[in-house]
Amino acid sequence: MGSTSVSRALIAVALTASFCFGVAQPARADGAAVTRNAIIGGALIVTGIVIGKNVAHKKELAHTVVGNTPDGATVFADGRVAYPGGYSYYPNDDGHQIACRDLRCDVFRDSTPP
Repeated sequence: MGSTSVSRALIAVALTASFCFGVAQPARADGAAVTRNAIIGGALIVTGIVIGKNVAHKKELAHTVVGNTPDGATVFADGRVAYPGGYSYYPNDDGHQIACRDLRCDVFRDSTPP
């Protein structure tokens, strides 16, 4: 996990904690408050870890090349098609589909690959 994903996870945990503990309540001297706070704290830690792993996984997919199209575009594992001039798009957003085999990818409009 990179430093960026760790910092994003920590920010997510901090924001969640501020939302949970931001509502002021009178102090309680019972064990229920301690138990509740321990459960909430544990849930926040688990949430931060899950978010951090999810971000790292999505970043890995965004940088993994699965092939190239005949017109010179690079296809990434997250479904993004990037052209050498800097233009990129997700074919699924435009009603297209993508099929890759042996590092050769084709973008097509109907449900039958070429």
